[in-house]
Amino acid sequence: MPTQTNLHIAKFKSRAKSLLKGVRSEDPECLSRIKPYFDDVELFKLSQAQLVVARELHASSWRDLINRDDWLSCSFCKKWQYDLAQLIGGPDDIFVCNECVDLCNQILKDAQSA
Repeated sequence: MPTQTNLHIAKFKSRAKSLLKGVRSEDPECLSRIKPYFDDVELFKLSQAQLVVARELHASSWRDLINRDDWLSCSFCKKWQYDLAQLIGGPDDIFVCNECVDLCNQILKDAQSA
């Protein structure tokens, strides 16, 4: 059975491979992601894509990223912090993400309108 760490690593590897594929197909969004780090698109490799993914997730290197074991998730929707714009910590290790907050705000707004 895969561990949580293995699941995170698999997700990071998938992101790096997807970035590499996007760069090779000259996807503008992927090219803009690598621009702060690499100029030579022709020689862009998987190891460089891994570094970009690591840096986007505030890690100093790919090794630093895959060795982390402190990833947090929303207590409500279970999305991981690296998939979210913001994760807010509360008491007793309860976390809520910006998406769940937005959903709750919409529910409250709809209830007031009814």
